[in-house]
Amino acid sequence: MSLELENNEYNPLSKILHWVTALLIFGLLFLGFYMEGLAPSDYKYEMYDLHKSFGVIVIALAFLRILWHIIKRKPKHINYHKPWERFLSSSIHLLIYVALFAVPLSGWAMSSTGGYAVNFFGLGDLPALLPKDKQMFELFGEIHEISAYALLFIVGLHMLGAFKHHFIDRDETLKRMTNKSLGLIGGIVVLLLAIAAYAPAGFYVAQKIFAPKAVEKPHNKDDHAH
Repeated sequence: MSLELENNEYNPLSKILHWVTALLIFGLLFLGFYMEGLAPSDYKYEMYDLHKSFGVIVIALAFLRILWHIIKRKPKHINYHKPWERFLSSSIHLLIYVALFAVPLSGWAMSSTGGYAVNFFGLGDLPALLPKDKQMFELFGEIHEISAYALLFIVGLHMLGAFKHHFIDRDETLKRMTNKSLGLIGGIVVLLLAIAAYAPAGFYVAQKIFAPKAVEKPHNKDDHAH
């Protein structure tokens, strides 16, 4: 078992890219949901600019991860995983990559079609992906929101699978992306950190879905894409 882990562990750069991407995802999802409840203000627009800038970084990291996996192939599935587990794992990873592009690119397209620039950390405006178009703005706004919800759900499934393997199956899955000596206590620490990262955005979405619907005030969608 330990020999298999030694030969089939993720390399250090893959681990760094994985965890940095995870932190950015949780941060951006929380920030995106948080911004929705803010009244128009300079502070809100600063948050939008940060949200967009870090979203561009997510796109760059997704490209880098794909390139790195081409150069340094990912470890194979653990040989005692069942076929359905391998299929589910591969499918979820694929969907995560799709969402890593869909969420920030749809946000960038929404800003472009709304006539708003994507300024990268104050260094300058990035090129618009599309010309200004009100109907396309509305469409990309919907895509951005739905893909964000989908990403949160898919990442939740990914986390459940990893912790199921660690605490119930007692196999090497989580150790390959953390540390080969990760034990029960270490797994609990990782679990608590994951819950702390996931909970704010997850709670917001659950509240939005299941809470009684309040009467909405007129909403200026142009403000949403500033």
